[in-house]
Amino acid sequence: GSVPLPTYPFEHGSSSGSSKPVLLEQLLYQVAWEPCQTEPLNEPLAGNWIIFDDESPLSVELRKQLESVGGRCNTVTAGGQWSNSGDGQFQINPTDPEHYDRLLRSIRSADGAPITGVVHLWGNLNERAEPGSLNSLDDTLQTSLGSLFHLAQALGRSRQVEDRRLLVVTRGAQAVSLGEGPRAEIAPLVSLAQTLPQELKGLRVRAVDLEPNAETSAEAKVLRDELQTTTGDVEVAW
Repeated sequence: GSVPLPTYPFEHGSSSGSSKPVLLEQLLYQVAWEPCQTEPLNEPLAGNWIIFDDESPLSVELRKQLESVGGRCNTVTAGGQWSNSGDGQFQINPTDPEHYDRLLRSIRSADGAPITGVVHLWGNLNERAEPGSLNSLDDTLQTSLGSLFHLAQALGRSRQVEDRRLLVVTRGAQAVSLGEGPRAEIAPLVSLAQTLPQELKGLRVRAVDLEPNAETSAEAKVLRDELQTTTGDVEVAW
């Protein structure tokens, strides 16, 4: 049976009972993925979009598809310094928080239109970090995880959060099928994306993990459809 235990240090008492050994298997869990039905696509795509451009064919194709339905796309590439070409193309230093604030101000002041959403493609990495290479791992984390962290903070400071869409794209971050191995250098990005809806109320986050070496136009359509999804889990994998 059970007995009440003392609550405070001055409440002296004794108790007795039996303990059972805890098996290691009881302390661990395994994530299981389940197939899900395609959800209704209700959200319009016309609006002011920011694409954190990884300079891949997927980024180019996604921009084409969004612009074909009335979206205005601002692309952001990673570099060593701030740059604004004046035609919706920006370069920022992923490690400089001020660049994210400056980016949001510049896009908002260009036409006065609010930001509809952000597509973060800097975690869309086909190549794994070299085993044992701390420099490669550090660079990957600064560009992917660090940029999402600074972006989220800038969105919060700008108060451009309510009903905004944020699509965080990774590749091979999750082991969906047996025999697959997750990518440790990208997995923290997914974990951060999962916490953002609690930290920034009103921000609609969707973390989408793509399979390696899929067809580009089909993947762009997947991302476009995910931007139109209004319900469902924060995290999905294709």
